[in-house]
Amino acid sequence: MMQFQADLLGVPVEVPEINETTAMGIAFLIGEESGWWTANDLEARMKVGRRYEPKLDEAVRKRLRNRWNKAVHLLLQISEC
Repeated sequence: MMQFQADLLGVPVEVPEINETTAMGIAFLIGEESGWWTANDLEARMKVGRRYEPKLDEAVRKRLRNRWNKAVHLLLQISEC
C-alpha cells in the first residue's frame, strides 16, 4: 500500500520506525503543552523505518490517478443513495 501511494502521488513515502505514532503524538502534544518538551524533541525521536520511492512512469501515474479519482467519485455517488 505504501509503494502504491508513493507511485500514485509521485513522491517518497516514509513510514516511521515506531508503529504507535498516534499514541506517541498524543503524549507529545500533552508534554509540549505542559512545557515538558518541544516539537524539536519529537522530531529528534522520529526515525524513518522504511522509505518508498515512486517507480512509475509519469504517463502510467496519470492514468492510475484518473482511475483512482473515478473510483472515489463513484463510491461517493453510491454512498449518497
